[in-house]
Amino acid sequence: MSKLTAYFEAQSPAVGGCEATKGDAPLLCCCGNHSALWRPPKHKQPGAWLVFAVKVKGQKPRLVTTLSNREKALARVSSMCGATNISQDDSNPTPQSAPTQQPEHRHSSRVQQPVNYRDTPTRASRRAGPGRGHTNKKRAATPLEQATAVLKKSKPTINDAMAALSNLTNEHRLLQRWYQQVKLERDRAFALLRDEHSLGADEDANAECRQNRRALVTELVGEGYDFSGSGITFRRHKALALGCIKQLAGKDNTVGQQQLAEALLCHYKADKEKAVEPQTLEYEAHAAVIAGLIQTLETLRQRNNGRFPRKDRITHEVVLSAAVACAKGKSLRAIARLLKQSRDSVSKAAKRMGVNRAAGIEEAAAAEDDGAVAEAEAQEFFTLEERSCNAYPQEYTEFVEQCWDNLTRPSECAKDEATNPIAHASGAHATHRMHWINTRLDDMCAIMVTLGKEEFGEQFHLSKPKMLDLKKYYHRYPGRSTCLCRYHMEFDHYFTALRKWKAIARQHLPSEVHSSLLKMPESAREFRQYLQCEKDGRYYHQRCAERTCSNCKTKLSNLITTQEMQAAPIIKYQKWDEVPYITKDGRELKNHDFLPAEAAINDFIEMVNSQLCELLAHHNRAKYLDDDWKKVWDNMSRADEFLPDGTEHWWDLPEEQWVDLQVANQFGTVIDYANSYLSEHKEEHMQQFWSHSSTTILGCVMKVAVSKLKDSFFADQAELSKCGRTAAEERMEVLRTLAHHHQPPELTIMHMGITSNPHHDTAGIQHFFEHNLYPWLQENTCLEGARHIVRSDGCAGQMKSGRHFRFIANFHSFTDWNLDCRLIWSHSESCHGKDLSDPECGRAKFILRCHEMRHTADNPTELKTSREQFEHLLKHH
Repeated sequence: MSKLTAYFEAQSPAVGGCEATKGDAPLLCCCGNHSALWRPPKHKQPGAWLVFAVKVKGQKPRLVTTLSNREKALARVSSMCGATNISQDDSNPTPQSAPTQQPEHRHSSRVQQPVNYRDTPTRASRRAGPGRGHTNKKRAATPLEQATAVLKKSKPTINDAMAALSNLTNEHRLLQRWYQQVKLERDRAFALLRDEHSLGADEDANAECRQNRRALVTELVGEGYDFSGSGITFRRHKALALGCIKQLAGKDNTVGQQQLAEALLCHYKADKEKAVEPQTLEYEAHAAVIAGLIQTLETLRQRNNGRFPRKDRITHEVVLSAAVACAKGKSLRAIARLLKQSRDSVSKAAKRMGVNRAAGIEEAAAAEDDGAVAEAEAQEFFTLEERSCNAYPQEYTEFVEQCWDNLTRPSECAKDEATNPIAHASGAHATHRMHWINTRLDDMCAIMVTLGKEEFGEQFHLSKPKMLDLKKYYHRYPGRSTCLCRYHMEFDHYFTALRKWKAIARQHLPSEVHSSLLKMPESAREFRQYLQCEKDGRYYHQRCAERTCSNCKTKLSNLITTQEMQAAPIIKYQKWDEVPYITKDGRELKNHDFLPAEAAINDFIEMVNSQLCELLAHHNRAKYLDDDWKKVWDNMSRADEFLPDGTEHWWDLPEEQWVDLQVANQFGTVIDYANSYLSEHKEEHMQQFWSHSSTTILGCVMKVAVSKLKDSFFADQAELSKCGRTAAEERMEVLRTLAHHHQPPELTIMHMGITSNPHHDTAGIQHFFEHNLYPWLQENTCLEGARHIVRSDGCAGQMKSGRHFRFIANFHSFTDWNLDCRLIWSHSESCHGKDLSDPECGRAKFILRCHEMRHTADNPTELKTSREQFEHLLKHH
């Protein structure tokens, strides 16, 4: 060995000879990554220094061809060894110039000049020129160096900054993927070999568990290893065991890996006859139980899209509670991974087990019942109130199903049949005549509860979800979804667009980052709740609705991450915009509608943030105005306010006092125009098709106290019903019915104005008040000097115009017909106003349409004018 080689080995023991230059003694730098070798001159080629470098750690040195890299390597070697040349023949290295052996050339005039070692960095091994590979490439700057160079510039360009930022972002994303992969492998290793999961407070059990693990490794790698002082050796063999398990079960089969690892641990923990070995019935049973639990939990999640109803929620909680009944500490995480459930769900199940058991023991101990204490010490899988799930009495069920049929309207058309989606045992699907739901669900539930208490007593109970659960397949909602609120529709469109956009962005992102993304609310209602702070009672805080609250005004921006914006920069949504159209006479008018649109996600979020103050405040106002009117409408008579002391409700008084019951001198009406009815005949020629006559229907629902109605009203009602009762008897029968159902002593009466005037304006309302409504009040009531409280929508052309406000302001001056009443007019929120008159007017139009569709030549039933339609309704309905 030469002295120089011995010198370098003394300086760096890790440095050895270069495998690529075994035939010659190379020059090595102290770092051990570069070496230089003198290549003797050959025929027509001068001598030159070859430079080798280790590009990837652990690999062989490779020849450096880039000029800049070669110069740096040679400079490093030259600085360390002082340009010492070692040849095969020289055993003693001496500092001298490079060899100057001259090759024999055919022409003596082309003898090459001696090559100096100092000159080799600046000389090319080949002559430069086209096709000679001399491109003088520079080493590409790293993203960090590029960013540092941009920061050093006094005025960097936007392109340089964006390029540097893009490179840094890519590097950061790559680092995140590596980190997630390493973290995933670590979690799998912990889950498979259970380093700490099974360790608890019992030290003896922990020592036995560690002994079983050591036995497992010993069995795999053999005897002869002392693990007392070598943690690295143990971890290496543990990694070997982990690799064997992955190879046997499959790289992507995490459940199989978990089962195989558990089987190995059970094998070394139990006796041979108690062990669960692979390829046995016991092992298959274990695997089937775990797979069944996973499939059950996944089925519940997929069937309900993560939002469990009560029955499925109890099932989910019972399964998880049973799975974690004997688990403690860190083993809950392994159970969560095994069952593919979130850690929060498993932790809540474990907490629920402990809380329920502790609460039961405490309650039993307070009762001083030893038997109850022993029973409470047994773990419960669900709370006491959940035990009655699905325990609705059968007689209640049959009664509610009968109420559904009685409170809905059978279709007049024989072809309106619904098919049962559940087939019979024979495979046939039953059919039934459709029943249309014409009553609000809240009102229908209240009616069913009232009728149920009358039938079964005060113990009868019914909730709205249970009522809907008992709805049959042939109970249908009629018609279309019309007259929807524009503001609520716009909010729903924004929610739908964001939900779809987040789903698209999630598809374009790697699965490692899905856990860091915020989940989109499931519905527009939940989205509205997410954007604001918790309600103060029934309403949101005003500052939250107006987007001035510091706690919730940035929630929309926080819902969107930068990764999602980069993955899906464009969003598609429905935009409320102007829609111009040209009339027959050439005029251009403008309407509004929702049109498809696209926008950058940043611009979309900024636009929605600017509109939320209007959309959320609109929802808050609409809800408040509806509740305010409901409170007035539900107790228009206010009879309970005039009762003597000690009497809570008016029905607690004797019957002889009901007739003279004192009530508030007021009445209420809900008024609104219905869509015009078009006379579409069953058989019509072309001229009739182009000359349809329309009928305007004005609905007015009145609520008035029974004591304010005259005897003439009840006499007319007794005559129409042909019951044979007198006016006084009819009045008492009405009061008995209201008292039996615990309702206020007031009646709801429907008024309807029908005219051929096609205009829906305030003039028609004023005419109806003066010539129809108040003459009826004067004839059938004693409401002189009363308050008339009116509720209507906010249509600008009807009840919210200047002419209508002038009518309200001057109402007190119409003394010849206003009965000295004071008019109080209340409007609903903009774009809201569906009220009690709408279904009644719709029912009237449906009756007219059905009557005209029965037309035949032998039995004509056409109603060509508004007068004929009015007389038909008056006579038959």
